[in-house]
Amino acid sequence: MASIFEFLAILTVGGILVNATQTPCCFSKRFIANMTIVTGIPIPKDGSNPVVTENRVHVLYDKDMRRERANGYILVGTGSNQTKYTYDALNDYNSGKRYVFTDNGANCSITPMGVSQFDHCVPATLKLASTDVIGSENDVVPVNSWQGMSGNYMYTYVTAVDGCTPISLTRYGTNEEGSSVMEFMQFSEFIPLSQMDRSHDLEIPQGC
Repeated sequence: MASIFEFLAILTVGGILVNATQTPCCFSKRFIANMTIVTGIPIPKDGSNPVVTENRVHVLYDKDMRRERANGYILVGTGSNQTKYTYDALNDYNSGKRYVFTDNGANCSITPMGVSQFDHCVPATLKLASTDVIGSENDVVPVNSWQGMSGNYMYTYVTAVDGCTPISLTRYGTNEEGSSVMEFMQFSEFIPLSQMDRSHDLEIPQGC
């Protein structure tokens, strides 16, 4: 990776007009997708190295159930100091609990969560900055780029014009602990689901 926060290359088509009245969109409340999430806390005041994590995850998301099933791995650090952690977890935002599965799901442990569920909508305070295309000459996708502040973060959110399919998100600002944070999120193989699709995968196992 040439740069931790290298943004998607966007091929801008001249003459595309931006409808300034267009409001931020929402994508499906239920979906499966592969996501790459790179988070970095810039060099602290004491001069030590920044904390960098790269999370590659396959996620099953349901906003109405307020649950997510996620499995993948996290890379912490860089270079020779990098460590890899694999995980399989069910996040239940109703109870604020995370169920972590081991031994191919045979065992699980429960830990508390102190975060809110990722929202399926582009923050309402963002404004449409441009309409562009991404992809090669023979396979292009028109996309909207949304920019602005939401909470403590400055956002650039890229979604497909057709259906609001999420493409990428970049944000920087201050987290709940008061630390400066930069985050890049990229979506791939995004598939909307019906209400019943794979809902059994979001049920809490009786053994937990």
